[in-house]
Amino acid sequence: MDLLIVSKMLGSVTRLNLLRILAKNVNLSAIEIYRSYNNQFKKKRRETLYKELERLADSGLVEKKYLRNKKKLVYNLSITKINIDLNNFEINAI
Repeated sequence: MDLLIVSKMLGSVTRLNLLRILAKNVNLSAIEIYRSYNNQFKKKRRETLYKELERLADSGLVEKKYLRNKKKLVYNLSITKINIDLNNFEINAI
């Protein structure tokens, strides 16, 4: 994982709140995440949250997969812990 990309992803309150939702739930669809977000936090437009979910997936912090048996696209955390080594400017994901 790239330290600059991860630090950028963690620099947004919206993305941090999305990660909080995914930390408490598994296999949520985008619409389920949208509803949960707007129930718990300051309301955001659906397009905004979908765009932020895609950014998190592109960064590797969130995994996006298709469940064939349920015929839906879901999101999950890819990692649960991050260790940052500032001496070597590296990130170790757990």
